[in-house]
Amino acid sequence: MAFFLRPSALVTCAAVVFVLGMLALAAVFADYLAGHRDLPLWLNVCAGVLIPAGLGLGLVALLADARADRRQISGASAGQLATQSANSVRSASTTSAPAARN
Repeated sequence: MAFFLRPSALVTCAAVVFVLGMLALAAVFADYLAGHRDLPLWLNVCAGVLIPAGLGLGLVALLADARADRRQISGASAGQLATQSANSVRSASTTSAPAARN
């Protein structure tokens, strides 16, 4: 059973920073192709810093989310885990058996 989890605010922030860096990089390439050789420093800095910063922030955010999920799962009571495993065994045993081979 798969379901969609809403990303945390930190993951969303990392994605925004990364996209802004990609836009700055595209602007640098477009200006260079248009013949502008002396580009503003802020544009070069944004293109060079925002992409790796967004990537690093995204990795840190995803690791933090995974650790939080792991803590939440380990915090579940033993009764809940036993009920879940019993339900999965019960559903597996009620499926039809494979056809016999001749």
